[in-house]
Amino acid sequence: MDRQAVVRVPADTKPGQPLPVLLSFHGATMNAEVQESIDGFSGYPGFVVVYPEGTIVDANSAATNVNGWDSAGTKVDEPAFVAAVLDALGNTVCIDTHRVFAAGLSNGGMLVTTLPCALPGRIAGIASVEGAYSFIGCPQGPPTPTLVFHGVNDKVVPIAGGGIMLPVRKVMAAIAKRNGCTGGPVARAHGSTATTVSWTGCAAPTVLYELKFHGHAWPGHMLPVSEPDLQSAIEDGGTLGSGLTPKELAENMLLTNFQVDATQVIRQFFTASGS
Repeated sequence: MDRQAVVRVPADTKPGQPLPVLLSFHGATMNAEVQESIDGFSGYPGFVVVYPEGTIVDANSAATNVNGWDSAGTKVDEPAFVAAVLDALGNTVCIDTHRVFAAGLSNGGMLVTTLPCALPGRIAGIASVEGAYSFIGCPQGPPTPTLVFHGVNDKVVPIAGGGIMLPVRKVMAAIAKRNGCTGGPVARAHGSTATTVSWTGCAAPTVLYELKFHGHAWPGHMLPVSEPDLQSAIEDGGTLGSGLTPKELAENMLLTNFQVDATQVIRQFFTASGS
């Protein structure tokens, strides 16, 4: 099938200058345009930012026939699409193939956890925001720098798990094992509304941000839509199998912690990981 991706190349790029790549994957029912409006990555210099577009899939058993990602590979080979995007990009733009990073929201966050195994050697680091973890994405792949954000008030994908969703700490423990961590988790307060949970002795950094007063949203960046308009859109498109009313879901998707800016933290994390 024909697939698309939005590509943003820094305006001040010098000819022949290899640039790192940041892939940013939207959540189920969203699209590349919405993801770009949320995360703000394309406003930062120094990275080629790519927003791949999902296709109509069953994201999981609770979110069916939505624009998103078939992370389990039931019908769509999403890693093959990602590889094709990177190949096409490399034929057009001078990219640093050793510094290709992937970030994702919700269903997109689940997808990025599968990529280190599916595309070994091509993904230098991953970041997942409010990831919808219905399975362990890459239990035995190469150690890969991993940064995760999750709100303690997320009602769409509860941090403690439930239904088809795994507890976030269980997912992180599996990632820490893959990354060769020998100690942790160690929790430290990060301001008054966030806690960083880190594993130690790792072959690759493994960090979780647990955020208070935060729902199914991108930390530091609220959805650019009013609650009535979001509620109306949800009523037209379904509730993602969350069991929430459209009003409750809209409220949770707009509940945003502004003490932590995930976009800045991710960019700093990827820059350090690729140095």
